[in-house]
Amino acid sequence: MLRPHTIVTSGAHGFHIALAELGMPFEAERIDYSKPRTPAYLKLNPDGTVPTLAYGEQIIFESAIIAQFLADSVISTHLTPRTGEIQGALMRKRIAFFVGTYFSKANIYYYPAIEAKVDEEAEVLGKRFADAVIKEIEPLLLDANPFFGGSDMLTMAEVLTAYFILRIFTLPYTENASLPRTMVTDLEEKAAKFYVWAQVVMKHPSVSSIYNRDDCAAEMRDRRAKARLSA
Repeated sequence: MLRPHTIVTSGAHGFHIALAELGMPFEAERIDYSKPRTPAYLKLNPDGTVPTLAYGEQIIFESAIIAQFLADSVISTHLTPRTGEIQGALMRKRIAFFVGTYFSKANIYYYPAIEAKVDEEAEVLGKRFADAVIKEIEPLLLDANPFFGGSDMLTMAEVLTAYFILRIFTLPYTENASLPRTMVTDLEEKAAKFYVWAQVVMKHPSVSSIYNRDDCAAEMRDRRAKARLSA
């Protein structure tokens, strides 16, 4: 059984989901974004980015890459179909296309909406996110039941997107919200499959267990304040 040593930060939600689903033991250290990286951390990861996973002498960076490595390190998992079989290969292709489309077509408006100079600009960007979900993402979830591709368990499609789905559906409803409600107000009616899928994903214990809405909201409000101050 893989026993990684993980350097964990609040930005590492994706591979936390993978760890939970795979039941892998691990050791963790939390990195404070507000403080300079320690010499010990920079020795592992000279760029200072987070998260970092150390497995033996191998050092792996970036949450999505770490999550995929963890899934690929076991013989069999529900997160990603095995290679060597055509149906598994087709599902891996579908998952990759879904994740790529989500981040290239819809989630590209997430940080710009937070860092918008004025609320009106944020609302426009939020509407663009919703429009992209309706046009590009909704058709890719037509057979979700309840998870991607008809799976009854989480797949890598959820592992790699769920942490943003959580934020997009919760941060618009926090005090001094850092995200506009235009991101979500039309989705239940106009992207019903996406909306239902998102609700199920957000409630899954592996997804929700480490999410702290208030901490995330404070972090995103700080990001917005710094962006507007420098504008």
